[in-house]
Amino acid sequence: MSITASARQHGHQYAFEVFIDDFNDFKAMECGPLGATIDTVVIREGGSREPIKESGLVDYKDITIKAAITTSVDVYNWFTQTVAGASGHQRTLTIRQLNRDGSTMKEWQVVGAILKDVDLGGWNNNTSEGTAESMVIAHEGVTQTI
Repeated sequence: MSITASARQHGHQYAFEVFIDDFNDFKAMECGPLGATIDTVVIREGGSREPIKESGLVDYKDITIKAAITTSVDVYNWFTQTVAGASGHQRTLTIRQLNRDGSTMKEWQVVGAILKDVDLGGWNNNTSEGTAESMVIAHEGVTQTI
């Protein structure tokens, strides 16, 4: 009885591409959540037993990007700009979810993004790629473009 095996492919693990304005892109294993919480405003009118409910303020959930890989220092430079309080540190992100064949499955645009938390990770002698293990991004809104 013969046993056949195929070579393991790890490229599909990095299922998200992230583009930040004019920065170089990077790939990530996990990205999310992409969502928001909308407050409810309750209005009571005299003589009515049922209150009127309307939508209120919108609070977009922070986006966590995990196991991001890039060979660029652009993310670190963005981080130092944010720490220094430099003007213009808000960015527009494009996040693409990829199929196993590398084609775009879904795409979102995130506006007014700022770095909230960054784990720059450690060094790994087994790879030539730089890592930013994880980052948390606060933002002002997200729209699905594909």
